[in-house]
Amino acid sequence: SEDHFYQGTPYEFIRQILRHVEPTSSDVLVDLGSGYGRMVIYAALATRIKKAIGIELVAERASVSSRTAEELGLANVEFQNSHVKDADIQDGTVFYLFNPFSDETFALAMDKLREVARTRKITMIFWQCNEAELARCTWMKLVKTVPYRSYTAYIYEADPLLAKEVDARQARQRDGGNTDVFVMNTDGSNRVNVTVNGRASDVTWTIDGEIFSHWEHPQGAC
Repeated sequence: SEDHFYQGTPYEFIRQILRHVEPTSSDVLVDLGSGYGRMVIYAALATRIKKAIGIELVAERASVSSRTAEELGLANVEFQNSHVKDADIQDGTVFYLFNPFSDETFALAMDKLREVARTRKITMIFWQCNEAELARCTWMKLVKTVPYRSYTAYIYEADPLLAKEVDARQARQRDGGNTDVFVMNTDGSNRVNVTVNGRASDVTWTIDGEIFSHWEHPQGAC
């Protein structure tokens, strides 16, 4: 379960993935399901990252991680003993998820990441996560794959422009996938809606003196 299962990320893989992501001094890394803090502490020690945050449900793991960071004098490290649904991740720019959740919690995590992506560009690293679920998240784009042993890590990016485009497309789909069509003069006057619920039929109007009538899109939607 999320409370008890633990599998730490290999340090060799952490080193490899951070080389690909190259976090900068303006980045905030958030590890969702940070365990004993390997990714967070390594990133703080080995990169110029502004801050590294670990979100861990199990109190004992979060406590051990915090003590380790304190002993190493890492002022730019923070561990939160929290469920992902309650975690504050709004400052994050780089996120790491190593198969940490149940399907339900993973969906919650993706919803929170999408909210962050509406405000800034973010990078997300997924390892041993459900590839089919990742592919369904059209609000983010795959930018790189990193093979490691028998697994592959997937690096995705998302930003407000992409999130806005996907939001608009999904809104159209919820409305039946239809778009209204208007006819008007070149100066914008005499604007007439020639569709009903996105469908256009039995239309008559003139363009350069020509008459078009009884028109309907072959797919039945505009």
